Amino acid sequence: MKNLFFILFLIFPFTLFSQESGIHNLPLIFSLNSDELRTLVTSKTSQVKMSDEEIISISKIIDGKKEEYLKLADQVRKSVPLDANGKPIGKADPELKRERETLYNEVCTSIYKIFGEKRYRQFYMTLINEYDRQNMERSKNAMKKEME
Repeated sequence: MKNLFFILFLIFPFTLFSQESGIHNLPLIFSLNSDELRTLVTSKTSQVKMSDEEIISISKIIDGKKEEYLKLADQVRKSVPLDANGKPIGKADPELKRERETLYNEVCTSIYKIFGEKRYRQFYMTLINEYDRQNMERSKNAMKKEME
């Protein structure tokens, strides 16, 4: 019994601390065009600094998969069964969702390989900040329309 606890005591910390943080999915990555990406990463609020070559290569990666991703996203949306009133009554096709997620992960992994972990996290935080800014802008506009 003591040996069992001893083994568990040794294994638990290794499993706890050996987990990788993983690659975070990048928000907005397919909604930005090349010019918007360049403007975002060259702004004063950007947490990552990128060379022109990096911006071009990342734009090529995104643009190369954007149409396919948007097509899959549309197919996933259309695969949700609807009732007579147009309300969803089921879930989207899991195979289509898996394909979309795989494509998304491929793009994020390719960008990760260009940046490395530290700069990828900075890029991720830059995109998160932009996503938050856009949401705040939408909220303000909605509040203004509601007040009118």
